[in-house]
Amino acid sequence: MNLNILKIFYAVAKEGNITKAAVKLNYVQSNVSARIKQLEEELNVPLFYRTGKRIILTPAGRTLLLFAEKIINIEKEAEKAVEEASGGYADIAVGFMETTASVRLPAILTGYNKNFPGVVLNVATGSTEELLLKVLNYELDGAFVGGPIKHPDIEEHSVFEEELVIFSNEYLADPSDLTDKNIIVFKKGCAYRRRLEEFCRSRGILFQKVFEFDSLEAILACVSSGMGITMLPRSVVKEMSGTNLKIIPLSNDDGKMTTVFIKRKDTITTKALFNFLKFAEGLNK
Repeated sequence: MNLNILKIFYAVAKEGNITKAAVKLNYVQSNVSARIKQLEEELNVPLFYRTGKRIILTPAGRTLLLFAEKIINIEKEAEKAVEEASGGYADIAVGFMETTASVRLPAILTGYNKNFPGVVLNVATGSTEELLLKVLNYELDGAFVGGPIKHPDIEEHSVFEEELVIFSNEYLADPSDLTDKNIIVFKKGCAYRRRLEEFCRSRGILFQKVFEFDSLEAILACVSSGMGITMLPRSVVKEMSGTNLKIIPLSNDDGKMTTVFIKRKDTITTKALFNFLKFAEGLNK
């Protein structure tokens, strides 16, 4: 099986469209179609259902996609290993939750770039679920997410211990006083949102509306204005300058969350990634 044709199949499967895959690969559409047909003839099985302009993977196509993803990643891993064996540093792509990026990222980037100027570091932000999916899909070398993460293909390293608190714009003597408030949160998939919803559910606290935002600044501003409450790490206090936010502490069981660094078990830990993780862990000491 030709590796280049396998890459074409992978692009078509991911894009779900031959035209889009051709654009991404910088190939003419007819060439992509011909290579897919060649691969199907070689394997003697259809890989896609074709319905007009849409194409959908057949069961055989879904099976091949699993192996194609691994094979293509092995090639990338080999390139990284060879580059580092020759004395260089491979580029790395790392994901951060929005809150972690706001609080921890500046110090990590400043220090890491100073100590390892030869490494190109690409950063992405997202929810815990989004970052986990990107790591599983080999789009990121690793990511900082809300733990624990229980997945057979993932290994995790505890990095930061966060104290979670409730933020409001008024002093509340007891968490039960949160009843009938709105909650201001990141979109679904956020570890802090999940913890807040679990906290309210376990205590029979009913909230009115859920308002979703993509940025920490927007959430803090809305809470400060009295629009509702949220649950976030106490470490975001430094983001609160000039706001009207009040902190409601939680018990140890409710108020602890570990930020973990996750990566796939089947990918190598390059020198660049190893040094990055050690540097991030050192900042928490």
